[in-house]
Amino acid sequence: MALVLIEDSPLEKSSIEQKVNRLCAQFLEGRIKADSRVLIKPHLHMAVPCHAAVNTHPLLVASVAKWCLVQGARVRIADFPVFDPVDTIARKGGYVDVLTELDLELKTFLAVDKVDLGGVFGKKPIAREALTSDLVINLPKLKTDTLVGLQMGVANMIGCLAAEERIHSLSQTPFDRTAWSDLLIAVCEAIRPSLTIVDAIVALEGHGPGMAGRPRKLELLVAGSNPYAVDKATAALVGFDPGKLLTCKRAKETGVFNGDLKVLGDFRITTDFARPVKDMAASRKSWTQRERKYFLQRPVADNRLCKLCSACWQSCPVKAISFSTKGIRIDAAKCIRCYQCFGLCPHKALEIKTPLAGRLKGF
Repeated sequence: MALVLIEDSPLEKSSIEQKVNRLCAQFLEGRIKADSRVLIKPHLHMAVPCHAAVNTHPLLVASVAKWCLVQGARVRIADFPVFDPVDTIARKGGYVDVLTELDLELKTFLAVDKVDLGGVFGKKPIAREALTSDLVINLPKLKTDTLVGLQMGVANMIGCLAAEERIHSLSQTPFDRTAWSDLLIAVCEAIRPSLTIVDAIVALEGHGPGMAGRPRKLELLVAGSNPYAVDKATAALVGFDPGKLLTCKRAKETGVFNGDLKVLGDFRITTDFARPVKDMAASRKSWTQRERKYFLQRPVADNRLCKLCSACWQSCPVKAISFSTKGIRIDAAKCIRCYQCFGLCPHKALEIKTPLAGRLKGF
């Protein structure tokens, strides 16, 4: 039976350090030795201030790194962001300030190794350090996501897959959310993190996973050595049915996790945690171009807010976004509704809408 611990933790350095020390000691004591190679994998979504609550909070990252260093470990902190460079995220997100005192840097993964993930995805390039480190510590941010409902521990491991391959994988199975969830699980299984600590100190609710979401103070850390158990407990904490979240559901259906867990700590359920936009596109695995164009919900641009930063069109798997000096245009017939553009827009210039014809038809 998998153990999950929940710790109360206000957004204050000494409190976070104290709770992290306790969690790391519980799950990692004796596993880290002098010169152990430890990879810390935070969630780095975009280059925004930490109060936006879209990235793992820098104080959590620094606290985990500090504990590992005290044990004598060799620590590296890395991720594969989709659009913004890691050094820009580190600077704008407040990581540089807290990591300087530890003589550590936040880096992008460099080398990759091909790993056969099975199914339609086959061999994919995964960060070599995630595969070869003695221990991987997984530090996801708790936030909503239109594609998977909630981003937690299992979803965070996809950041070890090269960014261009993540984008390509979305185009391989458009509208098939089960296949996408299976890919998240396959990457997580390839890496098998030793410890997962979900940053729910300030979570992101509503229209996540980007700037359209709303920060929500929960003051919680959720931790365990089994990321599936951690995700199941975390989902329940914010009032989501884990059985309806595809990553939790598919983990049980495929035999990766039997669902048995023991939760200790302050298990208080937040019943009003705002949901993401309902993913109507997931109701089928295929849509005609006519249905996509006239009926199905889609990302829509407000070009009064658009700054032509290029995040949307550079991250679009099917190149459905064009741009001019007047703003951007999304080809609704071509769009596969992966919502990458929506999640990565730093200016809140995109929203998800259903056309009038779609609403009249009940889409």
